Amino acid sequence: MLSNQAKVVGAAATAPKAASVLSWIKTNVSHVGTNPTGDGTDARVDGTPRAFTEAMLKTVMASVYTNSSEDLDVLMVGASNKAVASGFAGGAQKTYDVSDRKLVTTIDVYVGDSMGSLAA
Repeated sequence: MLSNQAKVVGAAATAPKAASVLSWIKTNVSHVGTNPTGDGTDARVDGTPRAFTEAMLKTVMASVYTNSSEDLDVLMVGASNKAVASGFAGGAQKTYDVSDRKLVTTIDVYVGDSMGSLAA
């Protein structure tokens, strides 16, 4: 689902493949490259990778809200970007559990400026 793959119609010698989420999303994104047409027939073309930042997240959250009046509900990121998100300004609040000898410094719910929240 999260690979960058266009749909493939099956044939006698070819297995069918479902289009990934990335081949359907053509707006409200922040990446360097070319967006797909949004119908699953082509994959997006990525440019030079760049670091994930809180500013990028806020820009995309604002774009989604502006274009649809909907709040985002879920943010899916890999392990390295989850660690980056946990370092955003909202993660400044740390939780200490002395009885379990545990320090929690992760963000599981991100609430943006009047745009709802994201569960990560």
